[in-house]
Amino acid sequence: MDMPLLLRGNIRHSKAGVEYTPIPIRLPRTLKDAMKVTRGLGYNYIWIDALCIIQDDPYDLKYSHLHNMDAVYSCAALTIAAGSGNDADYGLPGVGRLRKFVQYSEKIDGIRLATMFPSFSDVENSGDLFWNTRGWTLQEKLLSKRLLLFTDYQVYFKCAESIWTEEINMETGQLSSSVEARPSKYRWVADREVHEVHGWDRLAGVFNFRDVKDKDPHLGFLPNYVQLVENYSTRSLSDPRDYLFAVEGLLRTIDEVLFSGIPQQYFHKALLWRCNSVPEHKTLADNVPSWSWAFHMARKFWDTQTIEYTFSTLNVPVHLKDIIIDDGIHDFLRPAESVVYCTKGRFKKVKPDSEIEEPWRQIPHSMLTARALAEVNETPGLWISTAVVRLKIGAQLCERKCHRRVHWYELLDWKGRCCGEVWLAPEVAESRRNRNQDFVTLSWGRRFHHERLFIDTAYRPVQKVTKRLEDGKEEVQERQQPYINWVVANVLLITPLNGGVSRRLGVGKVILTAWIQAHPEKVSVLLG
Repeated sequence: MDMPLLLRGNIRHSKAGVEYTPIPIRLPRTLKDAMKVTRGLGYNYIWIDALCIIQDDPYDLKYSHLHNMDAVYSCAALTIAAGSGNDADYGLPGVGRLRKFVQYSEKIDGIRLATMFPSFSDVENSGDLFWNTRGWTLQEKLLSKRLLLFTDYQVYFKCAESIWTEEINMETGQLSSSVEARPSKYRWVADREVHEVHGWDRLAGVFNFRDVKDKDPHLGFLPNYVQLVENYSTRSLSDPRDYLFAVEGLLRTIDEVLFSGIPQQYFHKALLWRCNSVPEHKTLADNVPSWSWAFHMARKFWDTQTIEYTFSTLNVPVHLKDIIIDDGIHDFLRPAESVVYCTKGRFKKVKPDSEIEEPWRQIPHSMLTARALAEVNETPGLWISTAVVRLKIGAQLCERKCHRRVHWYELLDWKGRCCGEVWLAPEVAESRRNRNQDFVTLSWGRRFHHERLFIDTAYRPVQKVTKRLEDGKEEVQERQQPYINWVVANVLLITPLNGGVSRRLGVGKVILTAWIQAHPEKVSVLLG
């Protein structure tokens, strides 16, 4: 049966003026089972989204409820999660319906042997559970103080300190030292205090980090953010307008200040996302900027791992003092040094400087045209003072039979020499081939992503090495720097700079030696 909804026309008023809504006579099986569990545990109240938020209110009125859903999950005494079934009429296995899987046991030579069900870790990340494919359930899973997960195997209970299952008795007076049983990695609304970083053991067990080691403390909670976005991007929502609301509460546990899903604390690095596919549906989502990963989530939900970050880009810090080049170019080595966020007629400086009270005054008057202001009024804009280089798009690096709908391409200088890589959709690459394209510089990093990339020898960095000869004299020799030490500029390919609002088209890297020879220009860019 269809899910019952709270509609404004269903609201009644008692003689005392108290609002109430009669509960429908017929309820889906999952709701009835959840109410039965609530009563059985001795609780008097239950929150059901569809019956507690007025569904036919204008979206702007629903915003306050959606914005605070993390408080609902984290302040609730217990969250009942329906892990199995594709709709609300499936029921809670073990309550209103029989489970699909039975635990078998036999007694052999006086010893009882039993089949084992999947562990909580296996179940909570399994794509077999419809619960793991929905966008809103990620907050439900990670922010709940206590989670009671009903599956066709058994019931799993998880709190901040322990995990319990039905299949076996393991009660003990001593708390588990398992990674999975450590305190919650995400702060609850009621007592949000910023966690201090004490090594990666604080982060383990929430997500599986790739290429992250204990020696990378400078990343802080960036890996939490990266894995959160990557996991969330594989999920679906019935209403695409919820693309940020459904994860906003989790993002705020990492950084209270967010710009269209990008945390202020890791702003420049968090802009370096890439998608593994392009939407089949070409209609742009409303109010979604192209520079945010949410731009692609709001347009279409596709195959797994749709949004990715590359840790070779994120986990190697580059300091300007470590880059030794001619003084004439040094002023260009502070890309994206001034960033202002613009939305609905308001301007806010990213990582605000206390000396700057009116960040909008930094934006050149020529960019504050009626057309540009109208666009950033509807879709959040990002004004960046940075450096731009102009390069051409070369050959595709991925194999032609590759099933991905987005690929790595070479970046070429004015002589056709390879000097970098860019991640693009094929139609974007083909439509812009053989013409100089604008690449704005965001930050610095090391190494390239694609192993088949062949940087022209003219751009390979060299280092001077002093060698002592047999006669006692010293000779200075030049040797190619190790690949892992190559400094690169992290860049965005944007639509042409024409004084209006530009759009992000792709993300890439340019080796520093080529970036310098490409004659970077200081520009002001308004990204929408």
